[in-house]
Amino acid sequence: MITIRTNNKCSAEKQYILDVIFTEFLGINFHVRFENKLSGQTIYELPNGKKLINTDIFFEQAESQWLSKRTLPETPLKILSIKDSSLPFKLPFSDISVIYGEPHITFSDPDTIYSKVDFWGSMFFMLSRYEEAISPDKDSHGRFPANASIAYKNNFLCRPIVNEYLELLWKVLQFLDQKLRRKERKFKNVLTCDVDWPYNPVNHNYKLFLKKTAKNIIKDKSIQKTWETAFEFIKVRMYGWKADSYNTFSYLMQLAEKEKMDLVFYFICDHSAAGIDGNYSINDKLISNLISEINQRGHQIGVHFSYNTYLDGKQINKEVGIFKDKLGLLGIKQDITGSRQHYLRYKTSETIAHLNNAGLSYDSTLSFAEHAGFRSGVCYEYSMYDLSKRRKLCIKERPLIAMECSVISKKYMNLGYSEEALKTFQLLKKQCALYQGNFILLWHNSFLRPNDKALLEAIFN
Repeated sequence: MITIRTNNKCSAEKQYILDVIFTEFLGINFHVRFENKLSGQTIYELPNGKKLINTDIFFEQAESQWLSKRTLPETPLKILSIKDSSLPFKLPFSDISVIYGEPHITFSDPDTIYSKVDFWGSMFFMLSRYEEAISPDKDSHGRFPANASIAYKNNFLCRPIVNEYLELLWKVLQFLDQKLRRKERKFKNVLTCDVDWPYNPVNHNYKLFLKKTAKNIIKDKSIQKTWETAFEFIKVRMYGWKADSYNTFSYLMQLAEKEKMDLVFYFICDHSAAGIDGNYSINDKLISNLISEINQRGHQIGVHFSYNTYLDGKQINKEVGIFKDKLGLLGIKQDITGSRQHYLRYKTSETIAHLNNAGLSYDSTLSFAEHAGFRSGVCYEYSMYDLSKRRKLCIKERPLIAMECSVISKKYMNLGYSEEALKTFQLLKKQCALYQGNFILLWHNSFLRPNDKALLEAIFN
């Protein structure tokens, strides 16, 4: 049992982040004592009597200025150099950005370590998406953009900084008491698919077919694209959905089964925005058969909320009801119900509160659309926090690490199918494996041409 002594400033937030750090991440029993006389520091008392005395910066500021711009970290962030700090243990990184505090850890006393790195304030800041609740920055879809984030501006978006803080904190505690043990974890690849368009709309509408053909000829000046569009259109007319290029569901299931990884399909259950929320109904016979096959093959099914739900708790509840009714009609029983927002639309902390109130087990939306990486700074599942009502939620977040078009598409990172694109995916995967976390990848069924399949398979080799 570790005893943690601190003052009662932001006590609900402190209790939350300690639960996440020690119970969910490390699996270590702890007891927190709130003592008003303590100011500006937190004391971790270990079972053998040794101590870590830690600077408390963020919560001291936030107590009287909750969600104020004044509580945001000063940038550029200072850097703790592991080599220059002469730490008496090894870490899997050479330096780390200090979001709150100063880049100093002192080991001069064998029984007491002094750290000016504000571990828990920095981790709370990232996990709760605190900056997003303050910043007015939005893109055309109402999303908080990657380039407005502290992580992007300080070049650690592709590093799981919360995992790094956790590792540093753990090494300090273990150095003080070598009898401490953390819970074991195992690295997991998790492939996910948002089913926006189960079939190519061009193959089912003559006007769209002619429009696409004209684009291939006039704008793209591509005979190959023109032939491919026409050939697929004719094949679908002859052989049905099995000839549609968007019907890649069996391929995805075969790949997941071969690589022995989790696979989750998220289905749209209603339409709140015309022309954006896919081209199917969850009650279509084709979709019903597909969902049944996915379940029979042992893969998971979740809700892909329609475009306008991220601020609409009533619509979220409606779509959860449709989803559960559908599974009931198909005789499918799932212990865990998870979701992802369409277009990764998310507002801190309104969206997650609506999802929590709808009784969902987890969400897997937290990634930036325009840049792959660690939006919440971590590759572990963790409990979410409502910054408005200042309470821990029942719902968990399973952070999405990368979406295929974030890396490939011209309007985002624009890496195409290059070697650099593959290295980006593999770097993120390697970071997750380093901390025995979860590499959660989104690849749409409608984004699986031969080049995509080659890249996707290379990521898991």
